[in-house]
Amino acid sequence: MSPSPPGLHSSPVRLSPWLQGASAPDWEPASTSHFRGGSGIQRRKHLDLASAGHHLALLVGLKPAIDPEEIDIWVQVYPTHGDVRLPYNLRLAVLDETCEAVMQAIARETKNIQLEFSGQLGERFSVRVALGDLSLTEAFVI
Repeated sequence: MSPSPPGLHSSPVRLSPWLQGASAPDWEPASTSHFRGGSGIQRRKHLDLASAGHHLALLVGLKPAIDPEEIDIWVQVYPTHGDVRLPYNLRLAVLDETCEAVMQAIARETKNIQLEFSGQLGERFSVRVALGDLSLTEAFVI
């Protein structure tokens, strides 16, 4: 087994149990949402970019897809602590199992940035939030 890439947690957050009401350490429930015509579950985690003067949260939402082996997923970053806009050039990326970016969004005078995708049960991916030289990465398994 190779070592985890820098910034990745050794054990990924398991997402599919969230649909049965399970929780994960450091992730707090967020309101139920309506996404692509159905209800889903959301959890959020506060990100530690305070050293750069920014307070942010990462929101991860999911709902079962039409295919029973897949789950629709969305990830969003938004400001907290009274901030109204994300820092300019904040990047949100979804990484595959090899840590290559497969999707990316960049904040430009926006309130939030969001990426949406579907994945199969057991599939692994990571989400990276980066601002300048600061980067936080969270690993997940569907």
